[in-house]
Amino acid sequence: MPLLKELVSYFDSKFPTAFQENYDNSGLLYGDLNQKVTKALVTIDINLEVAKEAKIKGCNLIISHHPLVFKAVKSFTTNTEQEKALIFCIQNDISILCLHTNVDNHPEGINGMLASMLQVEQNSILKPFNGFLKKLAVFVPEAHADTLRSALFNTGAGEIGKYDFCSYNTAGLGTFRAGKGSNPFVGNLGEIHTEQEIKIEVIFPSHLQSAIVKVLNDNHPYEEVAYDIYPLDNKYSMAGAGLLGELGKKISPELFLNQIARVFDLKALKYAAGTGNDLQKIAICSGSGAFLIEDAIRAGADAYITGDLKYHDFQTASGRILCIDIGHYESEIVFNNLIIDILNQNFYNFAADKSECYINPVCVFSPIGV
Repeated sequence: MPLLKELVSYFDSKFPTAFQENYDNSGLLYGDLNQKVTKALVTIDINLEVAKEAKIKGCNLIISHHPLVFKAVKSFTTNTEQEKALIFCIQNDISILCLHTNVDNHPEGINGMLASMLQVEQNSILKPFNGFLKKLAVFVPEAHADTLRSALFNTGAGEIGKYDFCSYNTAGLGTFRAGKGSNPFVGNLGEIHTEQEIKIEVIFPSHLQSAIVKVLNDNHPYEEVAYDIYPLDNKYSMAGAGLLGELGKKISPELFLNQIARVFDLKALKYAAGTGNDLQKIAICSGSGAFLIEDAIRAGADAYITGDLKYHDFQTASGRILCIDIGHYESEIVFNNLIIDILNQNFYNFAADKSECYINPVCVFSPIGV
C-alpha cells in the first residue's frame, strides 16, 4: 500500500498544481501524508453520500475533481452539505485529494480523453498559458558544460513545444578573483583568474524553478554559481485551457451531433448552428467553457464542445461556429476513468474504485409520447 505522500507527489508531477487557475483549490485538502492508503474512491464531487460510500467500501482516500473546499471554511457545523461531508471525512480519517483545473489545463487530462473518445487527433492547447516560462542563463567551465546541460534537461529544462534538449550555447571568457575564506575550483586566492566558459541558455516552466536551481548548484563545479533567471512573455504551449484538434475526415454537422450524443450517452443536447459546412477542426473544453468561444473561432475551429452555455453564449456562436453544450457533468464524468486508469498503471499494489453515487444535480425530463 502506498503512502498518501507518494500519491500526492505522483499526481503533482503528472498534473502540476501550478497548472490550476488562481481561483482554484486543487491538491491535498485533508490527510496525513505519512498515512498508508488502503483504497481510493474516485468521484466528480464529494457530498455526504459519497463520503459514506467511501467508508462502506473501505476507502480512506477520496480523489475528487471538484474541490470540496473552494473558500475558507469559517465554521464546522452541519448546516450545509459541504460541512457534513467534511466533518464525516475528518471523523472517519478519510483523506481528500482534489484534482481540478490542473487536470483541465493539462493536454493529457479530461480534454485529452474527450478528444480521444471523439477520435479528434493532432491536438494542441487552444489557449496556452502566458507568462509561465522563464529562461536560465548560466556560466560554466567548458569541460563541465555537457554534464550540467544534461542535468538541466533531465529536470525539465529545454522543452519548447514538441521539441526537447533545446539550448543555446556561447563560448567566452569569465574572470574572477577568489577572496579570503573562499575555496575556488580553479585559480588561486587573491589572483585574478580567466577561465574559458560556456554560457548555457535554456527555457523552463516556472513551477520547476526550485528543482532547476537545485540541480544547477548540485552539478556546477564552482563554489559560487553565476546565473541569471529571466521571466518570459512567450506562450507555454504545453498547458492551458481547451484543446484544438482534427477529425480524420470531414463530417456533416448532423452526423457529428449524433456521434456526440451516442459517445456521451446523452438524452438531449443544446447547440448553436454554425455555418452549416462540413466539420473537421474541433475545439473542446470540459466543464464551463463559454470563455473560450472566441478563441475557438479565431483558431478556425468548425465546432466547439463544452458545457454550461448561456443564452447569449449561443448568440455569440450562432452562424459562426457549431457550439455544442453537452452539460458540465457529462463533459467531466470521464475524470473517474482517467484517474482509475492512471492509478492502475502506476500503483500495482493498490486498489481504487469509482463512486457509484449519481450526483449530477441537473435533471432531464423526456415526456412520454413526445
